Amino acid sequence: MAAHATFLPSEENQRLLRLLKDDIVMSGDEERKMAMWHLDTDIFAFDASKGNKSVLAAPAISLNRHFVLPDKRAGFAQKFRGVKGLLDEYTSPYQVVGGWRAEKEIVDGKEREEWGLLSGFESVEHHMGFAKTEEFEKYSKIVGFVEGFEVRHLRAIKGL
Repeated sequence: MAAHATFLPSEENQRLLRLLKDDIVMSGDEERKMAMWHLDTDIFAFDASKGNKSVLAAPAISLNRHFVLPDKRAGFAQKFRGVKGLLDEYTSPYQVVGGWRAEKEIVDGKEREEWGLLSGFESVEHHMGFAKTEEFEKYSKIVGFVEGFEVRHLRAIKGL
């Protein structure tokens, strides 16, 4: 991906790597605190002309990892496109951005696809409130296409 090739040598990336060098998991080093992997999308791009804000500018960021069997990838992608607008409206003005993980995992001898979704929220409580909405009932139909998922809450590292 062109955006990734441009980002790798950038001063911003080099500063991040220096800052996190003792914490990033590289090839099975489980003693580290963080794993680094790639999505096939540019999470830094957003359309500010519509009043949107970057997901990275949100006070709370959710990272939802959706584990999808390869034969359900197309169905998941279609269903997600159909319900993404519900999450977009709830998280506004913060963007919702997702992409397929570039690195494949093998689980129980089978290759697994992973859809990473980052969404910006005012707080963790704001994120949890989505599950109490009527829209969530429609949005949750994507669950039929996943074999599991994981939700993490992130916050930006100050000074970056």
